Amino acid sequence: MTSKSNRRDFTRAQAQTHVTITTQDGAEVSGQARDVSLSGLFVQAGSPIGKLPSGAACQVSVSLPGAAVPLSIHAAGRIVRCTDEGIAVEFCQVDEESMEHLRNLVRYNAADVAQVEEEIEDSVGLRRKKETLDDF
Repeated sequence: MTSKSNRRDFTRAQAQTHVTITTQDGAEVSGQARDVSLSGLFVQAGSPIGKLPSGAACQVSVSLPGAAVPLSIHAAGRIVRCTDEGIAVEFCQVDEESMEHLRNLVRYNAADVAQVEEEIEDSVGLRRKKETLDDF
């Protein structure tokens, strides 16, 4: 999974689901997720985005289709980049229930489920165990 050209800690899964991003100043952008991982997502916005500043704090709401009761993933995040194609967001904090939904969303949409299972097993929340231990 981690080659010189792809040093991501978590697998991206193609997931077409509705996402709303709200910044601290109240700007709101909605669109479709292009891909999602255990650490963030990329949203293709249907309307002109404008430039959201990199590093800006935001709230993310991901609608989960198909459930009898409406389900959502709620996360605090930060804007990683904003382009004409969309917005990349890194998750900074996800509550326990939303984290379980996020794991399932990635698991059910990933091309390599075994790899995702390994990443879940080898993670502490939003970070890989190795990264957490190296921080000390």
